[in-house]
Amino acid sequence: MNRNQLILPLLLTLSVISAGSYWVYTFVNHAQQEKMLHAQEIAFDKARAIELELAQALSVTRVLALLISQDQDNVEDFEFYAQGLLAQHPLVDNIQLAPDGIVQHIYPLKGHEAAIGHNLLQDPARKVDALRAISAQKLTLSGPFQLKQGGVAVIGRLPVFSPQQKAFWGFASALIYFDNVLLNAGLPSSADSYYSFNLSATDITTGQVKIIAGIKQPLSDSQSVTTTSTITLPNQQWQLAITLPTSRWEKFFPLVSYFVIISVGVCSGWITWKYLQLPIQLQQAVKKKTRQLENLSFTDSVTGIGNRRFFMKKLVAAQTHTQTTATKAVLFIDLNDFKIVNDRHGHLFGDKVLKLVSQRLKVCAAHSDITARVGGDEFGQLLLDIKSRQHLQDYIGNVITSLKEPMSISGIQVTVSASVGVALTPEHGHRATELLKAADIAMYHAKKKNSGFQCCFYDPSMAQKFRQIPNFKRDFTEALSHEQLRLYYQPIYCLRSQHIVHYEALVRWQHPQKGLLPPSEFLELAEQVNLLVELEQWVLNKACADIARHREIHAQEVCIAINMSPDFLTNSDLLQQIDNALARYELPTNAIKLELTETSVLSHHDSAMTTLTALREKGIEVALDDFGTGYSSFSLLHELPIHTLKLDKSFIDKILIDSKDYCVVASIIELAHKLNLNVIAEGIESKEQQDKLTSLDCDYGQGYYFSPPHPLFDNELHASNCDQYGFCNKPCIPSHHPEQPTAPIPISSVFNKANRN
Repeated sequence: MNRNQLILPLLLTLSVISAGSYWVYTFVNHAQQEKMLHAQEIAFDKARAIELELAQALSVTRVLALLISQDQDNVEDFEFYAQGLLAQHPLVDNIQLAPDGIVQHIYPLKGHEAAIGHNLLQDPARKVDALRAISAQKLTLSGPFQLKQGGVAVIGRLPVFSPQQKAFWGFASALIYFDNVLLNAGLPSSADSYYSFNLSATDITTGQVKIIAGIKQPLSDSQSVTTTSTITLPNQQWQLAITLPTSRWEKFFPLVSYFVIISVGVCSGWITWKYLQLPIQLQQAVKKKTRQLENLSFTDSVTGIGNRRFFMKKLVAAQTHTQTTATKAVLFIDLNDFKIVNDRHGHLFGDKVLKLVSQRLKVCAAHSDITARVGGDEFGQLLLDIKSRQHLQDYIGNVITSLKEPMSISGIQVTVSASVGVALTPEHGHRATELLKAADIAMYHAKKKNSGFQCCFYDPSMAQKFRQIPNFKRDFTEALSHEQLRLYYQPIYCLRSQHIVHYEALVRWQHPQKGLLPPSEFLELAEQVNLLVELEQWVLNKACADIARHREIHAQEVCIAINMSPDFLTNSDLLQQIDNALARYELPTNAIKLELTETSVLSHHDSAMTTLTALREKGIEVALDDFGTGYSSFSLLHELPIHTLKLDKSFIDKILIDSKDYCVVASIIELAHKLNLNVIAEGIESKEQQDKLTSLDCDYGQGYYFSPPHPLFDNELHASNCDQYGFCNKPCIPSHHPEQPTAPIPISSVFNKANRN
C-alpha cells in the first residue's frame, strides 16, 4: 500500500475531528456565556426587585417619624395614619411605635398582641440592633428572624428624636414578612423552577455572612453557572446567587457531538482512503477492461480471428519495425458469390462457413503470418517470410485449393471459391493503407477471371480506372446523350443447320479520343457510377429500333438477346420499359430474349422467380448466361421459368483436353434436354470444338469460329433460309411455350452417366 495514500486520510480525519471539536467547544462555550448572561440578568433583576420592595416598604418608618416630629410626640392619630400607610404599602404587615424602645403601638394589633410591651433595649436579641440604630441615628434593618407571634420577618427600625430636645424619643418600625418579599421579587418557592437561588446577608459591622433564604437543586456539575448580585440595604448587604443547572441537552450535546464528529472524521478518512484507492482499482479495472476491449476490438466475433483494425495495426507495425528492404506480401481474399450461401441457407449457416474458411486460412499460413477478416466475406493475410515470387504463387494456389474443398455443415455440403489480390512491399507501397488498397484493387481484377487461377498481382495500371471514375461519369453520361454508343450483334448458330437462330447484342463505345472501346473498358465503371440501368435502357431501345428497321427493309423476323444486370430482377420499372419499347416499335414479344447470369438469378432467388414468371407470361424467353461458373444448383433448374442455358467459354476451352470438363458439359447438355431447355455453347473458336459439341447434341453455338460481332444482321444465313425449317424437331425459331417435363429427372442419374463416360 502506498504510504502517501494513508497520510491524506489520516490528515483529513484529524482535521475533521479538530475542526469539529473546536466547533463544539466554541458552541458549548458560547452557550455557557449565554447561560451566564441569562443568570446575571435574573440575579440583577431579582436583586433590584428586592431592593425596591424593601425600600418602598421601609419608607413607612420615615413617614411615621415625620408625623411624630410634626405632632410633637403626639401618637393619638397613629392608627389613622398607620391604616393609610398600610393601604399604600401592602408588603408591610404591621407598623409599630416603640417609645423609649418599648413596643406600645401596633397596627394592626390583631395577631401581634404578644409584641406589646416588648423592650427592644432590654431584649438581648434586639438590643444590639436597637443601640446601633440609636447610635447611628439611621434606619436599620434587622432580620430576617423568627417572630414571637410566628413567621419570619425583617423589621426596619428608624430611631425617632424629639425636635426640641434632640433627645431619643423611640423607634418607628415596619415589620415585613420575608416570604412576601421573596414572593413579590419573583423568586421561586420550590425546586420545580429551572434555576435555584441562594440569598445571604453580610453584616456591615461584623462582616459576618449567613444564609437567609434559598432553593438548591439536587445536583450540580461543572456546567452549572452561578452568578451573584449585591442587594444594598440599611446596615446590611445581601448577596443573591442565581444558579442555572445543567439541562439534559447540555449534558449530552457535547458527548453526542464529539461522538458524531469522531465518527464523521473516521468515516471521512475511510471514504477518502477508499476514494484514493479508486484510481488504483479503476486503473486495474481499466487495464483489464482495456485488454478485454482490445481483444474484442481487434477480434472478429464470427470467426474468432483478427478483424480489420487488428490487421491494419499489425500491417503498420510490420512496416515500422521490420526492415524496409524485406519483401512482404498482403493478400486480399474475397469469397466469390458468398451472398448466395447466405440467401440460400441463412446468415447463421454463412457464419459457420466463414469460420471454417478462417480456420483453413490459418492452417495454410505460417506461424508468424497474420490472418484477419477485413470485411463481410473478405479476408486479409500478411505474409512476412516471402522467399520468392514462385513460393508466393504456390502458397496462394494452396489457399485457393484448400478453400475449394467441400465443407459439410449440419449435413449440408457447400463449396466456395475465392479471388485473391496480392500487393508486395516495398514494391507496391510502404504505407499500410496503400498496400491494402492495392491488394483490394488486384482482387477485383482477379474476380474478372471466370476460371482458372483466380489470383492477380497488383499493377499500378489497375488503379488507373479507379482514378478515372469522376471523369468517366461525365464522359459516359455524354456518350449516352450524344449517340457515341454502338450496338454490335454476334450471331448464334444452330450447330446442325449452321443457320443463325438469333443474335446477342454487344455494346461498344465510340470514344471521341480513344476510338472504339470494347465493353471491358467501360461496363464495370458504368456499374460503379450507377449508369448501368441507363445503358440497358439504351441497348433495349436501340435493339428494338434495329429489329423494326430490319423487318421493314428485309421482311425478316430477327430475335436479339440482350444482357441484363442483376438490378433488372429487383427493378420493376424495367419490365414496363420492355413493354413500352416493344409497343413503340410494334414488335412481338419473341423479338427479344433476355440473358441473365447464373449468379444474379441465384443470388436474388425470390425476386428472380417473380420476374422470370412475369417474363414467361409475356412470352419473352430468358437464357441463363455463364452457366457453371457460379454456385450451380441443378436442383433449382426445374423451378426456374427459363428456356436456355448458355455454357460458359471456360468449359468450351477445355472440352478437348480435359475429360472432367467434357463430362460436365455432357451432363449439363443431357440434363438441360431432359428439362426441355436449349443449350448454347459460348466461345467456340475451332471446328474441333464445334464437332465435339455437335456430337454431344448441343443445340446452338456462338464464337469467333462462326462470326465476330457486326453492326448489321446477316440476311443469307437467316433461319428462314434453312432447308430444314418447318421439319426440324427443334426448329431454329422455337415456340413461345416449350413443353415442360412430365416428371422430375433424378440429378444423380445424370452425374452417374457423366462419370461412366
